[in-house]
Amino acid sequence: MRNEIEVFKALGDENRVRIAMMLRERPMCVCEIDSVLDIALSTVSSHLKILKTSGIIKDKKDGRWVIYSINEDNEFVTEVMDIFERKLADDVILSGDRIKLSTLPESVCTKYQSV
Repeated sequence: MRNEIEVFKALGDENRVRIAMMLRERPMCVCEIDSVLDIALSTVSSHLKILKTSGIIKDKKDGRWVIYSINEDNEFVTEVMDIFERKLADDVILSGDRIKLSTLPESVCTKYQSV
């Protein structure tokens, strides 16, 4: 039961729900998530750490980038995210996030590359 409680705790924050819902759309790097949420990069990183620790998301190194995705290997997480998706299908904030996500340029991560 401890793992399930950690999932619910992690999803008790609006920004973490927004991140998890975006990652249901597709895997993303922190730069893309930051571009949609428009909050401090350090805050995005903190949210990602909580989501990863709770088992909701996983990450994979891709060159110099870390790509985050929903942990679909965790059946409980998949079930909870299915419920969130159904219940929040018409949410204005999440709809705005989906629109922003669909209009992101492919090179969004380059704004954080060191020269």
